[in-house]
Amino acid sequence: MNIAAKMRKLPRLGAAAASALEQMIEQQGELLNPRAVVEAARDPESALHPYFTWDDGVAAEQWRLFEAGVLVRRIKVFIVKPSTEARTVEVHLERPETDAIATRRFVSLPSHRNSSGGYLPVERVLSDVERRGELLATALRELRGLRDKYQILEELADVWTALERVA
Repeated sequence: MNIAAKMRKLPRLGAAAASALEQMIEQQGELLNPRAVVEAARDPESALHPYFTWDDGVAAEQWRLFEAGVLVRRIKVFIVKPSTEARTVEVHLERPETDAIATRRFVSLPSHRNSSGGYLPVERVLSDVERRGELLATALRELRGLRDKYQILEELADVWTALERVA
């Protein structure tokens, strides 16, 4: 099971785990250090313990899968401005002389994030109405997540208003 799949199966962060993190920040000062979180979670009685993979062999394999995902997501290409009606998409490995958008070469759609996961070439996603719609829905969901995270910054109020007009 990959890291993302494991995290999806975990219960929402419970009050006990949240409290443990709050206690850590009170003890350590203003910065919550991930290394200290792992150390605290090593105790099987810790409320944080179930959120980690303690079998080193399994954890190492999960880490390699995570690294593979990072590698795939780092590959960039340039797409000549695609229209919403486009059935074909021009992809370039180097920036063409025409207007182009730099983007990830491979895209992960929620419908492909099963136990094995996977990525599709971006042009296949943009050229397929259903996949394009799924990508748009994913983008809007992620933008709403950013809004939820940063709505406390009133300087971004116009951004959130624009998001609601699109959604």
